[in-house]
Amino acid sequence: LREKEVNEIVVGLPKHMDNSLGEKAEAVMAFVDLLKKHVTIPVNTIDERLSTVRAHKAMLEGDLSRKKRKDRVDMIAAQLILQDYLDRIKK
Repeated sequence: LREKEVNEIVVGLPKHMDNSLGEKAEAVMAFVDLLKKHVTIPVNTIDERLSTVRAHKAMLEGDLSRKKRKDRVDMIAAQLILQDYLDRIKK
């Protein structure tokens, strides 16, 4: 973290469409709690609902092949989640 000058960690929180937390979200929260014990920088969560759908849509609009979409969907979704967080803190 020091090498990359990270000053904050953002973790996507997989909420259900009704805004409730399921098993995956509970596991993420447990991970976040553990992570906070091992780092001195802030660890924040952000709702990641529909991020994969948005990533697929963005890649389709970019005319990427099916193989490239499959290989990149998680990376694109992570970028969208981070951008959502940055947009939220800017307000």
